[in-house]
Amino acid sequence: MTFAKTTIALSLGIASSVSMAGGFDGPFVQVGIGFANAQTKATSHWPDTNIDATVTDSNFVGQIGGGYSQSWGKFFLAASAYYVIGDQKAGSADLSSLQYGTNTYEFKNTNTWGITIDPGINLNDSTTAYLKLGYGRTAVKGTEYFQNVTYNYDKTYGGVSYGAGVKYRLTPNLYGMVEILQTNYESTSFNFPDGDISFKPGSLIGTVGLGYKF
Repeated sequence: MTFAKTTIALSLGIASSVSMAGGFDGPFVQVGIGFANAQTKATSHWPDTNIDATVTDSNFVGQIGGGYSQSWGKFFLAASAYYVIGDQKAGSADLSSLQYGTNTYEFKNTNTWGITIDPGINLNDSTTAYLKLGYGRTAVKGTEYFQNVTYNYDKTYGGVSYGAGVKYRLTPNLYGMVEILQTNYESTSFNFPDGDISFKPGSLIGTVGLGYKF
């Protein structure tokens, strides 16, 4: 093959690669429905008992999001943000002690949102796969029922998120998506004269939906 033919072939290959890589470039918005599994780890120290338990629950939620994606050859990087529509049940439990009797705890996550950086690879002109790494926040509603008295443990938590996703282009602008995201939130403690209790929430959300690339 002559030098000219080789140069033409390489140029066409690069052009084809660049063209393929740009399939998801630009701003985008997306909506989806998902299955959320949220959990709460409770740890306490009291005079006659210690609690170390993890409770969990699950339910369906909605999700909206958007961001911007840019490609470099087959590789791309996106910045995105999301908001979870609906509360996420995070477990309930009845915990008993000899001195205090039975305490009932209930937890749910609300007002959940986050931001992520999504590095990925364009597998072909219609499909891209990517990882997700970011920061998430949620407001946990914690409630304790004890001897006809209600105690609230409401607090906003932040934590590290990680996951993965796939997008498949249906039309030049419309695409389908599947994502999974795990968020591990920080722990916090509530102190009392005769003991303390701490909570550490977390959540795993799987989402399927549709997106639009501008």
